[in-house]
Amino acid sequence: MAQYPDIRLTLIPSNDARDIRAPEIDVCVHYGNGSWSDCWMRKWSGLELFPVVSPTLINNRPIRTVRDLADHVFLHGDDGREWHTWLAAADGLDLERGRRHHLGDARTATEAAVHGHGVALGDSVTASALLARGMLVAPFSLSVPAVDDFYVVCRNEMKSTPIVQLFIDWLFAEKQQADSRADAPVAGRIGIRRKRPALRVVGAKPAS
Repeated sequence: MAQYPDIRLTLIPSNDARDIRAPEIDVCVHYGNGSWSDCWMRKWSGLELFPVVSPTLINNRPIRTVRDLADHVFLHGDDGREWHTWLAAADGLDLERGRRHHLGDARTATEAAVHGHGVALGDSVTASALLARGMLVAPFSLSVPAVDDFYVVCRNEMKSTPIVQLFIDWLFAEKQQADSRADAPVAGRIGIRRKRPALRVVGAKPAS
């Protein structure tokens, strides 16, 4: 908005593949495996997954080893597959787990972790700013790659329109700047591994 004040933006939170071909949608940022057909797409970002917890909760109930997770509530943003992937990498599949809450998507699960409701599986997009601000901590230096990625997707005929191309160029430039800033060490961060033109964008959040 600061760079292009004449563009009106409509942002619609959704991850429905039908949006790609909807005539009222110009461009999508979707989370998935990139299997959408007969459209233009480019990978925008991958994700790393790792446990996150509020400083207050971990101070009251320390997490020093994977086994300590048994004393905490597991917060899921999906059906449990991504926690399973992380626990497998941490040699913790035999862990006795207590209460679990399934909260629909990564952002909701991460927000619940911020408020001390349990341990969520954060990711390098959703949780990174919260880690940098000290609202969350990552108790383990182990992350695993998510199964899916973020893609910028649009109908083939929309790719060449000036406003869509402008938005796509801006989106990737912002990502490049964010990546360069992220190269600096951050406390708590995991370590392994016409009229005025209008633009309608569908943006997705990971279901991690």
